[in-house]
Amino acid sequence: MRKSSYLVLAFVVVFFVYWATPNPLAGQAQQSGTLVIDGGTLIDGNGGAPVRDVQIVVQANHITKIGKKGDAHSPDAQVLQADGKFIVPGLWDSQLNFYSYQGEALMNSGVTSFIGIGDDGEAGVFMHEGILKGRILAPRPFDAPVHFQEFANLNGLESPYQQLHVLTTPDEAREWTRRIIALGADIVSFQNGRAPNDVVRAAFEEAHKAGKATIIRSGGPEILTKKAADLGADIIPHSLGVAIEVASGKMPPLPPIIRQVVKPGEVAGMPPGVQQPDELEIRSWMDEAKVPGEIKYLVDHHVNLVPTFIEKAMGLQSGWQRFEEEDRLTLGNEALQVYYPEERRLTLLANYADPLHLRPRNHDVHEKGYRNALLFHKMYIDAGGHVLAGTDGGNNAFPGPGLHHELEILANDAKFTPMQVIQATTKWPAEAVKHEKEVGTVEVGKYADMVILNADPLQDIQNLKKIAKVIYNGKPLDGKYHPWYNASNPFGGSGFAGLPPIENLGFTLIVKTANYREGRVAGVAPGRLPQPGIESIDTQRHDFDDDQMSKVAVREGGPTLRLKITGFNFFDRTQVYFDNMPIPYELRGITEIDAIIDEAYLRKPGRYSIQVKNPPPAANLNWGDGTSNTAWLLVSYKDSLPKKVSQARR
Repeated sequence: MRKSSYLVLAFVVVFFVYWATPNPLAGQAQQSGTLVIDGGTLIDGNGGAPVRDVQIVVQANHITKIGKKGDAHSPDAQVLQADGKFIVPGLWDSQLNFYSYQGEALMNSGVTSFIGIGDDGEAGVFMHEGILKGRILAPRPFDAPVHFQEFANLNGLESPYQQLHVLTTPDEAREWTRRIIALGADIVSFQNGRAPNDVVRAAFEEAHKAGKATIIRSGGPEILTKKAADLGADIIPHSLGVAIEVASGKMPPLPPIIRQVVKPGEVAGMPPGVQQPDELEIRSWMDEAKVPGEIKYLVDHHVNLVPTFIEKAMGLQSGWQRFEEEDRLTLGNEALQVYYPEERRLTLLANYADPLHLRPRNHDVHEKGYRNALLFHKMYIDAGGHVLAGTDGGNNAFPGPGLHHELEILANDAKFTPMQVIQATTKWPAEAVKHEKEVGTVEVGKYADMVILNADPLQDIQNLKKIAKVIYNGKPLDGKYHPWYNASNPFGGSGFAGLPPIENLGFTLIVKTANYREGRVAGVAPGRLPQPGIESIDTQRHDFDDDQMSKVAVREGGPTLRLKITGFNFFDRTQVYFDNMPIPYELRGITEIDAIIDEAYLRKPGRYSIQVKNPPPAANLNWGDGTSNTAWLLVSYKDSLPKKVSQARR
């Protein structure tokens, strides 16, 4: 009896330690007290002359004083000596597909803020909150749970926040814009230029009423850049649409875009129609006589362009070989390799193997298009327009180091001045998302996001990489990589196509077509159970005002949960797993299970896997080993999305 009592006590202690352990990295951004940066030259991001021998005082996470080196300060302050160094605002990546594993590489590169595209769904809502409240150490997000478009091949089972949401009417646009803003969205984004004008206008008007930024990839055919400006766009990712609008009349007509319709349970084939030309090919037809009018129109409408040269012109940049060396060096860090998904690392490095633009059949035309694009954006910035530095990082650019490559392209290939480059990654992005009163420059009253450099970036923009210390949210970071970093983010995931509540829905429906016959599997040996699949989950609670959030999320510390799982091929011998642990359930039928999740498992915020497994031997290994696709139950913070209270940035 005594031995068993000790075993029970030991289990309780271990369980408590696991579920109550605080974020091991949060201390980097949660230390209290006063920070003093004494000495150094301040380049505040406003465009004026640098100021030598400054002293910057930070209390909590805001700048409270900018004075002279040697000024009296609190004796208890943490002091960073910055003599001979240069201080700039925290950097921004203005176009990023953000996932949790990218955070350290971004922050170690001096990136303290980013503008997302809206594709992390319900999990992204809670991750966004956690970052802003200092519970998760990652760059400051300006993002949304979802982006909009006019069409998608959906099966009807997806979450409405699963990376994209289709809008067809102005009323829908207004409703859904209000809905994502209530979930904390900073931006309202359209993925392409095919939505009806009135739908885009309605969404953008609603966004501007709430003080939010508007974004559209205006690549046509319905909406190009000028039309986007008319509709109220603040930011144009990839500068899409410009190339078409300034193209010569001699350019061959672009082939029509034919929409590919794929029914649920079908496999998509090759897209129909003639392949669209590469954008650099279109840019090679630039008519310089059209450029001044295009520039004036967009400048007058205060449109911010994000050219993403690092992604759009791979191989053509003057620093391409050095970019590869630098990426390989960082991706070779042993601590980073522990958590950075291997397929992401391999994909990033594969970009250097055979760049499309360097192939003989493409090179000359694409080189001309690249030079035209550089010229256009230099003319745009010299005319008073704002160009934002962004990478579209994640697939074709390494988030963090890739931003520095983009900055070097702007300086060395496009011939931006060093100050223009600095403002393209500090002040102007903050203005574009309408948060210039809080971030973007080093000024009293703003968030203390700064980068201390060992050399002057106004002499050589590559000096932005010579980082002595990153100050984020008022606290100095250690600049290292930590093997446990990604695990410290409770709402993390590997992407690359969002963080959906139900993974691999499309393939799961194909599996269903092949395997589900109301429990009967033709040609399968008796006793073998067919491949199961999960189609939806429902907490059957209403913890949040948003009905969809309530289906897939519960609050931290709630009571025992009966999670409704719908799908196919569920049997008496089926097992249900929560976070890789078998849990009890009630079988409602071959297509429905109520999983019983004890309240002890709901005490810690996070994104928890749900799987259904049928015991071996598998009925047909071609369709799977008996383990279903993965669903994700979210456990939010206790104070997440308070009911009937609008979400405001802290």
